[in-house]
Amino acid sequence: MNEDRFTIKGNGVLREGPRLKYTFMKAQCAEFSVRAMCRMLGVHFSGFYACLKAGLTPESMHRLHLTGLIK
Repeated sequence: MNEDRFTIKGNGVLREGPRLKYTFMKAQCAEFSVRAMCRMLGVHFSGFYACLKAGLTPESMHRLHLTGLIK
């Protein structure tokens, strides 16, 4: 598993709230398993799926875009 690489990629996300963590996870779910990301970020997988079902807020999408630009 690529959990070591995930730790490096998720370094700034670890301090954020659950919504932003779920946004990050959505962007990375093609590369990492959801359960592994939940363990690493300290969130529950059911919260991730509930967030997906509810959809992303415009603010979350904007923050994700800005984070990408900064990196």
